Amino acid sequence: MGKPVAHFIVGVIESLLEQKVPTYFWDPVAASMIVDSGICTNVRKTKVLVEIDDNQTYGTTVESPYGNEVDVCFDIDSARFYGSFIETIKAAP
Repeated sequence: MGKPVAHFIVGVIESLLEQKVPTYFWDPVAASMIVDSGICTNVRKTKVLVEIDDNQTYGTTVESPYGNEVDVCFDIDSARFYGSFIETIKAAP
């Protein structure tokens, strides 16, 4: 019915929630913060690097004194994020 992108997003989310395991929305939160930096309520400069030496943790971002100093978001305003997320889904074609 209309909005195929919105239906796809809802279907993906529903299938994640049906698995009854913790579900994290890292990518949508990061994308939302580009539009509304106020979603992040606790930003700290932290030295991080991306793990490339261990197959178990390959690609994981970790704190390291050898890493580059970047702004890291440690907490979000979840109500603000979910409001923005729902509005984005509603606006999808």
